[in-house]
Parts: sequence; structure tokens; C-alpha cells
Amino acid sequence: SKLYTANGASNDVSVVDLKSRKELRRIKVGDGPWGIAIVSAAK
Repeated sequence: SKLYTANGASNDVSVVDLKSRKELRRIKVGDGPWGIAIVSAAK
């Protein structure tokens, strides 16, 4: 499982592996991300 968290100060989103508790990567986004919405792609 993964955790996604918005980082307002650095303008990115962290992707964290919950099992290892390690940050996998950062995704650059627009200025001051405040929250995250996850939408499932239905087929």
C-alpha cells in the first residue's frame, strides 16, 4: 500500500510505501498543494 501526501512548502506530493515507511518519490505539482483526491478509473 502507498500513502500520498501533499507538501505545500515544496510544491510536490510524496509517495510513501507503508510497509517500509520510506518515501518512494516526489511528484512536482502546482504552487501550494493543499490536499489530494484519488479517483479510481472504472472500466
